[in-house]
Amino acid sequence: KITVENFQTFLRNSSPVFQVGLPVTYDQSVGLMPLIKRAVGRANLNNINRDITQERFPLRGTGVRLVKCRVEAFLDGETAEKAAKRLTEAGHVLGNTGDLAGFLHDYPEEVAKWSGWVLAISEDSRWSFPDGFVVVPYAYVLGAYRLFDLDDFRNQFDSIYCVLVLSE
Repeated sequence: KITVENFQTFLRNSSPVFQVGLPVTYDQSVGLMPLIKRAVGRANLNNINRDITQERFPLRGTGVRLVKCRVEAFLDGETAEKAAKRLTEAGHVLGNTGDLAGFLHDYPEEVAKWSGWVLAISEDSRWSFPDGFVVVPYAYVLGAYRLFDLDDFRNQFDSIYCVLVLSE
């Protein structure tokens, strides 16, 4: 179904930046929390969810990581769980929490373009509570305000929200 909102999302996602990806480099050896603190900046340190820890959201390795990141919009009404399945079946590699922190630090203006959030939904970016409730991290920018928080993996999202994926 073609709507104005869907067409705008298509145009936004058709830019070369979103097809090729933006280079993101970060040093995993410093740990996750220093990466997130650097990404949100000194003025926004209170805007980091305290449940986000290195133990719950492990980085993919040690040393410097260089990836190319881009975003893929959610389909209207799609859960993060269904988006993860759809995107991986289409051959996409999902970005993790460290990649999201690097992307937020290097390209806050790209995160700000989305009126919703940019989520990291890779398997290592999912944290399960003992009762089975699963959360994933997201980044949000509005002017100088930066947020790094968690949301329900099974929530339904609209196409103003997107998923961080890695480019070749």
